[in-house]
Amino acid sequence: MVGQGISLRRSYLFVILTGIFLATFFVVTPRSASAAACTAPSTDYGTVSNLTMSIPSTGTYRIWTRMAAPNATDNTYKLEIDGTTCYTVGGSTVPTYASGATTYFTSGSTNWISKTSGGAQIDVSLTSGNHTLKLIGNAPNVVVDRLIATQDTACVPTGTGDNCANPPDTTNPVVSITSPANNATISSTTTVTANATDDTAVTKVEFYVDGTLKATDTSSPYTYSFNPASNSVGSHQLTAKAYDAASNTATSSVVNVTIPDTTPPVISSISSGSITQTSATITWTTDEAADSQIKYGTTSSYGSTTTLNTTKVTSHSVSVTGLTAGTTYHYQVVSKDAAGNSSSSADQTFTTQAPAADTTAPTVSMTAPSNSSTVTGTVNVTASASDNVGVAGVQFKLDGNNLGTEDTSSPYSVSWNTTGTSNGSHTLTAVARDAAGNTKTATTITVTVNNPTSDPADINQDGSVNLLDFSLLASKFGQSGSGLGRADINQDGSVNLLDFSLLAGKFGT
Repeated sequence: MVGQGISLRRSYLFVILTGIFLATFFVVTPRSASAAACTAPSTDYGTVSNLTMSIPSTGTYRIWTRMAAPNATDNTYKLEIDGTTCYTVGGSTVPTYASGATTYFTSGSTNWISKTSGGAQIDVSLTSGNHTLKLIGNAPNVVVDRLIATQDTACVPTGTGDNCANPPDTTNPVVSITSPANNATISSTTTVTANATDDTAVTKVEFYVDGTLKATDTSSPYTYSFNPASNSVGSHQLTAKAYDAASNTATSSVVNVTIPDTTPPVISSISSGSITQTSATITWTTDEAADSQIKYGTTSSYGSTTTLNTTKVTSHSVSVTGLTAGTTYHYQVVSKDAAGNSSSSADQTFTTQAPAADTTAPTVSMTAPSNSSTVTGTVNVTASASDNVGVAGVQFKLDGNNLGTEDTSSPYSVSWNTTGTSNGSHTLTAVARDAAGNTKTATTITVTVNNPTSDPADINQDGSVNLLDFSLLASKFGQSGSGLGRADINQDGSVNLLDFSLLAGKFGT
């Protein structure tokens, strides 16, 4: 490498030795004059004559000049090699510097030129030994501060040009994938990171998936975003390939990764068939082998589930049994593939066959109170009932009128406050009903009501209607149901304004 600092300016030229020396560089030093092959320019802008460079081995060398020009017109100088070859170096590619600037070059700048003004590459065949150079000013204020000759013709100088070596770089980079780890499972977008080094510099790292180039990174840290959604489920091989400026390459060891199956089966062709009063068969298909199961019930909350069929197939058939005739059922099919991904269908319905006409009436009998008994206060009236299909409800009757509301669940009973019924003989019975509307009336029983005959408004039964009675009524006011006692004066099931009115009408008596 030529380690010479040179400035070509109008009417004079000066040389500054930079003092830089590296084993791979050729150092230029002044020596005695020799014949010139370059034609002198019409105006003399200064000449640096007879510089010597020592070539250690015969070969082809590329000549690079670090230079800058004051403007886009004055941008060349003449370079003569061994007194016979003349190059006009520079031209339109030479960077210009601002007028009056004191610094023309910056660290890492690209002010390096290796072509003539005509665009020809300056590649020179040189034998080992000493060779002479002459730099001739061809335009005013052109600045040349460094010149190198390198056998590494692929190298582009940066900074002071120390990156271009002699002889050519034949050392391969070293590269390895540092992330993800070998045999990793990748289920989301993951950064693949490579570490690459070189004796000069790494120019780029390529990333490959299964041998196919996916990305190129030119700066460290070298990374590639691996998206599993863009690759098939299963195993893949990741490799990285590093390059240096001399086109030396190296390929990393293989890193194996696995993309898991995260896609659930696709369910289609859902159908219900073979429907009876108590069963139905559900069929469907999946786009991959999967398990089978049914959720079902009388609402979309389901509540029941069939046994999981683990025979992984794509055509599914599941029977649902133990159903009620004439009932609409909601169901949902569920399939799970070998990787554990599960799919559930939208809500579906089917209706079981209607039952045969039910013409059999329930049976019913009174169980309390006993026939011909005497009752007072609140009495629990009960009955037993059964049916060949099922009892829907039992309605109790007092003297032929409904006593309370129909009881729809066994044991069947109703609470009767006899104080609201006149003393004397009364009849009780019960009517059982099934879902088909068949009814049966129990044998009527007769009971005698025998409650005290005091004024109903005399709640505390002290012989007069007074403030104590008002206090007892007020403590129960607004309540309904059982436990009201005599505060429910009119025995309508709640303590309200009617009771208050009845008490007020008797107050003081």
